Amino acid sequence: MRLVICGGGTAGHVYPALALLDGWPAPRPDVTWIGTPSGMERRIVQNAGLPFVGVRSGAIRGQRPDRLVRSAGQLAVGLVQALRALRGLAPHVVLTTGGYVSVPVAAAAWLLRIPVVVFLPDIRPGIAVRAQRPLATRIACAFDAAAEHLASDRTVVTGYPLRQGFFTGDRGTARKAFGADGEPLLVLYGGSQGARSLNRAVSDGLEQLLERCRFVHVSGQLDHDEIRARRDRLPAPLRDRYQVHAFLGDRLIDAFLAADLCVARAGASVLAELPAAGVPAVVVPGVFSDQRANAEWLVDRGAAVMVDDDAVPTDLVPQVCALLDDPQRRDEMARASRAAANPHAATHLRRLLRDVVS
Repeated sequence: MRLVICGGGTAGHVYPALALLDGWPAPRPDVTWIGTPSGMERRIVQNAGLPFVGVRSGAIRGQRPDRLVRSAGQLAVGLVQALRALRGLAPHVVLTTGGYVSVPVAAAAWLLRIPVVVFLPDIRPGIAVRAQRPLATRIACAFDAAAEHLASDRTVVTGYPLRQGFFTGDRGTARKAFGADGEPLLVLYGGSQGARSLNRAVSDGLEQLLERCRFVHVSGQLDHDEIRARRDRLPAPLRDRYQVHAFLGDRLIDAFLAADLCVARAGASVLAELPAAGVPAVVVPGVFSDQRANAEWLVDRGAAVMVDDDAVPTDLVPQVCALLDDPQRRDEMARASRAAANPHAATHLRRLLRDVVS
């Protein structure tokens, strides 16, 4: 099978597809990735050893009229580039995983009569997925609740593919790696782009948190130097309980496995990763995103509590402290989180791709 995968903009549009490939039984497909030329996906994909082709794209949502014109021009250029790339690669199927770059690639595949499988990782489809819906041979949803937003006989619920480490890793080993033996471990993960409001809120309440737990803070690059400086000003006993990382890469799997509580944006990846690790969470949906439905999905299952973004400065640290002080409630949330996991998602999505090709 010759497979083209297209997705970009955030790591949440990249890692599900890499997880799909991670355990693919032989013979593995011949894969090429198409993404934005300077997007973060390029580094992740090339580090995974996959060939990468850059295609231009432009954002639509939230843009001023003058920028919309520019974005439309970028999309038109991207369509031409995608047509050229797909003619050369001649894939049997194209899998898109999200981001604006997936729109010109899906359109090019449709024009060339190449089957397109659109993967929706979130609960509610964004503009890019909605634009691809009429072009799709099949739409793969990560969750049952997502299928309700895509009424179509072409929609299949597959689950959200995860890297093997979520299922093969050991919690005890992971906790030792993060120095969490016998103490609660809090992990804050703002997503691949970081989350400034979360970073600032926990920085203001740092002493309250560190009196209760060890803390692994994945800040993103933007605020990393400021957060490191804040750590350096702490008294030595508290400083030793606080780890700051711009990114964790694959070590994020161990951080989730080790965690007793996670604070996170409500990106699509946390809907699968937190349940796979059985981690209770405080989730903060992003303002300019479709994350609120994601957060509500976890809350409705008893696996998380939600804090609105505008309430983060006043409510986030008290909510986290309340859960750190209530191990029984955390245990109940952890059981609810595990019940929402789907360990067979990658197998289901591989089967769907094979069915489309055959």
